[in-house]
Amino acid sequence: MGYYKLLMEWHLLSFLLIIVGSLLLAKGMHTVESGRLKLRWAALLVLPLALLYRYIASEEQAVVVTLRDLGLAFLLTYLWERLNKRRATFFIVNGILVMAIALGWYLLSFAYSAFNNLLGEKQREPTVSTVQYLLELGPDDSIDEVVPWLKEAGASYTKIFTTVSLQEDENLAQYFLINCPADKGEKLAKLLGADKENVDSYEPNYQRWQVPVLEAHAVSKEQEHLTNDPFVSQQWALKSIQLSFDKLRALKPIRKARIAIIDTGVDKDHEDLEESFCPSPGSFDENGHGTHCAGIAGAVANNKLGIASLNWEGKFIEIMSFPALDAKGRGSVESVASAIIEAVQAGADVISLSLGGWHPKPPKAEVDAIHFALRKGCLVVVAAGNNSEAAIEFSPANVPGVIVVTALNEKNELAPFSNTVEGIPYAVAAPGVNILSLKPGNGYVALSGTSMATPLVAGILGVFKSINPSIQQKEAYEILAASSSWEQTETNRSGKIINMDKILDFLNKNKNIN
Repeated sequence: MGYYKLLMEWHLLSFLLIIVGSLLLAKGMHTVESGRLKLRWAALLVLPLALLYRYIASEEQAVVVTLRDLGLAFLLTYLWERLNKRRATFFIVNGILVMAIALGWYLLSFAYSAFNNLLGEKQREPTVSTVQYLLELGPDDSIDEVVPWLKEAGASYTKIFTTVSLQEDENLAQYFLINCPADKGEKLAKLLGADKENVDSYEPNYQRWQVPVLEAHAVSKEQEHLTNDPFVSQQWALKSIQLSFDKLRALKPIRKARIAIIDTGVDKDHEDLEESFCPSPGSFDENGHGTHCAGIAGAVANNKLGIASLNWEGKFIEIMSFPALDAKGRGSVESVASAIIEAVQAGADVISLSLGGWHPKPPKAEVDAIHFALRKGCLVVVAAGNNSEAAIEFSPANVPGVIVVTALNEKNELAPFSNTVEGIPYAVAAPGVNILSLKPGNGYVALSGTSMATPLVAGILGVFKSINPSIQQKEAYEILAASSSWEQTETNRSGKIINMDKILDFLNKNKNIN
């Protein structure tokens, strides 16, 4: 039974009870003394019973509505009594009085509610909203030298990237997060922009978010079951990239490579990740995006659980997680850059970024953090984006030096939602439609997006690093690109389509790639 129908039935029952009570009261006025008292008591008991019904039905303003109905009942009783040519002054007078009380009560409650809402809005919204900026000082400069400008604009500051020393990176070591009243932001920008001696860069702390994904249903396809993972038959992507598990397990890794998922966190207790998760800050995931990416990159293959990845029996890859996005998938340039730095300093070999936003000129803090990772020997892979536009307009896909990944469908065609990669030097294409992976709480779900294609490439790069920990970004991309099938078309839009069979042949022949 629907809620509205239920409420109307309770409402009608309550109103009928009130009318019955009113009629009993009228009858009591014309009854002999012995029966009059009983009828009056019966009438008085009906009112609280009707009110109780209203509360059970969770009706708003139950008291006001009950008083209104009582007034209506009295007026109807007055008409009934007059039709029977009996005096009914009591009912007309009290009916009008009760209706007036109900109306007054309603108006007062409405005014009180409106006042509270207005007060609540004022409490929730600060009188002056604030905005955030990223300020970079020169290597020889101090924040004290720009404090006068900050004070003049009513701004405050916090030093960020505090674990990076000037010796490691003179750019990242000099970043500050500025909180400024929104109406003073323009003034502060002019003051800092004029300070050429101390200020190297100054820009908004732009928002970042996970690359949106599309819900999908995995498509079962016939393929050889070379692993005992129960859902491997639904992983069309592994067949599409021509992954041979026989050739994969023939490789002898030097050590496990660490893939850092910079995202919403990862459910470290998921059954298909427990053996490969490396202790790291993002050990839970309220969103699910990060866990899905982690499963594609490094779910343990051939463990009789869930899905497979390139992480054969957990020998090639460890998953690390560094949260840059909140439970709703939102973050900022500062949160992403901080997570990248933390991942690098924790020993990450590969950094996987399934996030970004429209920004034709990439924010300097993001560029500095990624270049810091590349200099430290990390391989960095980034989602192209799902806007059906040019990835060169989106950051961090347009940060120089990153490997950018577009999404392919089951026909090895560029997915309609995928951004394109014209003008991006390091671009590859991987399956990104109906990709089955992990869901927090030991679940499994299929999603679509360049977010899904990116960690698949991160897993391949993890295999590279496990075979040769010293491999650098340029050579890693060249191996990916060299594997591309000759029949591929429009590679300028999609990037080179990866062929894992050719890559494994190369790796098995060149054990010490360098």
